[in-house]
Amino acid sequence: MSLPNILIADDEPEVRDILKNLLLKMFSCTIDLAEDGSKVVEKIKSGKFDLLLLDLKMPGLSGMDVIKEVVRLSPGTKIVVITAYDSREVCDRAIEAGASDYILKSYLKEEIGMKIKGILGVL
Repeated sequence: MSLPNILIADDEPEVRDILKNLLLKMFSCTIDLAEDGSKVVEKIKSGKFDLLLLDLKMPGLSGMDVIKEVVRLSPGTKIVVITAYDSREVCDRAIEAGASDYILKSYLKEEIGMKIKGILGVL
């Protein structure tokens, strides 16, 4: 089996770096980065990703619009929303749009490994 290919999308460079470093410590994977919704769509069109970690609030395309585009363009890509919104309603809307799960940024370090292992079936 090939290494999982993960796309991290967040407009904050420090959040992208934290996620990248956490994932590389926990998993054997390849990682690509995007700083806005338009870049996510470009990268999804040009490559195959097993997982997208997606911030909902970014410049350009909103996270919800990105979810809809990713589901349309690459239905096999799992999406985990990474958000500072502590609103069950916002997270539920993301799941209804096609996200697999969500992680609140305040719990990021505690939850990221467990969530990704479950979604990708990584042991």
